[in-house]
Amino acid sequence: IKPGSTNEIRVFTDNRHKPNCRWYTGTGIYGHVWLHVGEAVALKPNAARIVTKNLSGNKALVAIAAGVVNESGSEQTVQLTCRILDAEKKEIACNTRQVVIDGKEKTVGAELELSGITPWSFDTPYLYTVRIEIKTNNGITDTAECRTGLRMITVDAENGFALNGTSVKLRGGCIHHDLGMLGAAGHDSAIRRKIRLLKESGYNALRFAHNPYLPGYFDACDELGIVVIAEAFDEWVLARSSFGISQYFESEWEAVLESMISREYNHPSIIMWSTGNEVEERDGSADGYAWSARLADKVRGLDASRPVSVTACSLPEEYGKRPANGATGNQALNMAYDNFESGVDLWGDKTAAFFAPVDVAGYNYKSVRYAHDGKKFPQRVIYGSESYPRGAYASWQATLENRHVIGDFVWTAMDYLGEQGLGRFSIGEGMFPPSPAWPWLTAHSGDLDLAGDKRPQSYYRDALWRRSSAPRLFVLPPELTGKPLLRMSWTWDPVERNYTFPNGEGQPIEAHIYTCADEVELLQNGKSLGRKKSEEYKAVFVMRYEPGALTAVAYQNGSETGRDVLRTAGKTARIELTAERNAIQGDGADLCFVTLRALDENGEPVFLENGEVSVTLQGGGALAALGSADPKPDRLKPFGETSCPMYQGAALAVIRSEEGVKGCLFTAAMNGLSASLGIGFTPVEAPPEDIVAEIKSGGPLDLPLGELLRDEKNAAVLTQHLPELMGNPMLNHMQSMSLKKLVGSAGADMLPPDKLRAIEKILGRKSSFKPLIRVKEAPY
Repeated sequence: IKPGSTNEIRVFTDNRHKPNCRWYTGTGIYGHVWLHVGEAVALKPNAARIVTKNLSGNKALVAIAAGVVNESGSEQTVQLTCRILDAEKKEIACNTRQVVIDGKEKTVGAELELSGITPWSFDTPYLYTVRIEIKTNNGITDTAECRTGLRMITVDAENGFALNGTSVKLRGGCIHHDLGMLGAAGHDSAIRRKIRLLKESGYNALRFAHNPYLPGYFDACDELGIVVIAEAFDEWVLARSSFGISQYFESEWEAVLESMISREYNHPSIIMWSTGNEVEERDGSADGYAWSARLADKVRGLDASRPVSVTACSLPEEYGKRPANGATGNQALNMAYDNFESGVDLWGDKTAAFFAPVDVAGYNYKSVRYAHDGKKFPQRVIYGSESYPRGAYASWQATLENRHVIGDFVWTAMDYLGEQGLGRFSIGEGMFPPSPAWPWLTAHSGDLDLAGDKRPQSYYRDALWRRSSAPRLFVLPPELTGKPLLRMSWTWDPVERNYTFPNGEGQPIEAHIYTCADEVELLQNGKSLGRKKSEEYKAVFVMRYEPGALTAVAYQNGSETGRDVLRTAGKTARIELTAERNAIQGDGADLCFVTLRALDENGEPVFLENGEVSVTLQGGGALAALGSADPKPDRLKPFGETSCPMYQGAALAVIRSEEGVKGCLFTAAMNGLSASLGIGFTPVEAPPEDIVAEIKSGGPLDLPLGELLRDEKNAAVLTQHLPELMGNPMLNHMQSMSLKKLVGSAGADMLPPDKLRAIEKILGRKSSFKPLIRVKEAPY
């Protein structure tokens, strides 16, 4: 930096070498970028450490530490003040003292005793603000703030995982970092939505696989009350992809851990750091045991308040013991039969030194070993770091039955881009379906689909976790009933939330009912098909298809606990638009998620609808994405286009707000049908209906530029006041944009405020749009 001169800082990435990992990563800068500016004496960024040292009821002892950087060239005496503020920003504790900074950097801090506090927990994720201030005799001041929760965690083989002294099993799921049809771009509101949907689906824990995540993910977990296992690496020195981090691991591993842990240290949601996911060195090859110890020691040196973990799946040597069906690849490896009961325990012995340095051992697809390893390694704490959706019952039961197992994390909690076809199936003989080919797009293994809707396996997990006593009904269609199905271990039964099968009358179908009740009854068009006991939270009926209604009734001790109905749907009669929020922040970054669903004349979802739906926006905003949850779309289209085919009768649109605009009118059309929805951009000064009316009326500044220029008077005004615009060679490509849109995309360089006011006056309308010059802090 050269004082008095113009300085430019460029931050860029080079992500051209592919493949650099085993899943979709996106490219470019997909998270926020910060520039920290400090005086000669300043608080070091990301150097604050807040630890709850003791917690008893509503009393706590909190230790606060911070790094002070001294570039003044002389010893400095600073006044250090540490404050703790509650959620209303009311100060509840303060400590001030003098500290001498006798070097270039020093860690300083204080301990504060608190009373009347609210501990952070799953149900009450209360957050406090810690504010650290320094002042020097020369008048230099600096302040740092962070949010945190006051909580205590413990992990041991006897009591498992405990939060604030209460033992709890972790109902976990693994996720990847992408945001579905939004790609890798880290939109804060989309991140929060993803975490919220997972929380609402019953998860109390997530594993962030397999790399450092954006801070927004941890912020959302802090706010919503869900705990996190944060993971650093998917490979160490041995490569798992052509251009992965193994190329740089030996020189960069410490910097990665330091960056991740220092940045995220104060998040109460983080309960464990993981140094690696089923790395190739798990059998001790390439100095793997030493690397396991080296990384664990480094993590403890950075954070002694949390346990350290690492995960392992089967060993390459176990390929020789795989099922004799010709299976290859990851699935065959993970399904290798352990023969530890015979006394020959290759995996257990080979991974003993790998797990020895860590506090918690992550078992990928090894729930069958839990009881055995509890005896063989009596001090070992285990968590199911990955488990198969199809093995949900066995994995969860094994977790409940073993005190040293703290939780089960399914692969995966939500569908993601890449690892295409992980959850695929096909009809045929053998054991596994053929390899996935284009246009497979997603893994298709998630409890939630790419749009965020619950898939059948998520409803099964509701019963497994005993979250609801009501049944959930799904149907295996006639073209699959009775057929030999080839499935991956990540593939759920291909049942549907559907009872419409054209030309299927009289053909066999299966009804799958998920419930935690004792017994279920199935009625077809009001006629009982009998009752069955619920076995492993599921009952299956086979019958012949009759259009009409299929009803499942659950009973506990003879009393009805709930029922579920599927009805045969007719043709699509209307499009239903449902916005998750009717108003979003008008900051140009907030997102509104709108579900488009096909309904028949009776309001029943038309599951089989796959017609092309087109969308438009009037008044402002932008279409950030449009698509469906189809894991293998026959008509592969970019998510940024204005039309897409529906999948299972639904699609999802994501709308981004626009600064200075009150809202937009969103319209969807398909096969002669249309529906509109008003979305407000806060601050909203009127109900959505009024916003829609104002948008429809519009004005000159809201008109597309091409329409505005058709009026000779308007064209003359623009030529006089905006010659740089009218002479722009890209003018023909701007015809569909309004002046407001141009200001939003080009800022004051294209339309300075004085020219805007002149145009407003001449065109006879005062605009509420305020042109701004700003640094974009979000990826677009």
